[in-house]
Amino acid sequence: GMPEMYFASAIIAADPALNTTTALVTDGRFSGAMKGPCVGHVTPEALDGGPIAFIEDNDLIEIHIPERRLAIVGIQGQRLPAEEIEHILAERRTHWTPPSPRHSSGILSLFARTARGASEGASMT
Repeated sequence: GMPEMYFASAIIAADPALNTTTALVTDGRFSGAMKGPCVGHVTPEALDGGPIAFIEDNDLIEIHIPERRLAIVGIQGQRLPAEEIEHILAERRTHWTPPSPRHSSGILSLFARTARGASEGASMT
């Protein structure tokens, strides 16, 4: 299922070092009681190979609220030109493989094989 991210946002908001430098960006869901800057329901989802799957620790991400857009603007805490970012992300994509299903039989296996992402209604096809 889609994880609820309240506790992750609460931890960031409670930490003085994180609450001024960190936003929660996730393909998970929110309950409505979030704390601090949060971007959720990102699509395409990481499991489907969306760009969020290629984010690594210390990547710099700009959040463009009016445009409803995220952009990786730096690697290892350093801003880089867009062309260099694209090259690095392309390299990361070549090493990515979808995670193995956690369930190989039963109803959860059926759900994993047939469920669509949240942006498509999270229904089973």
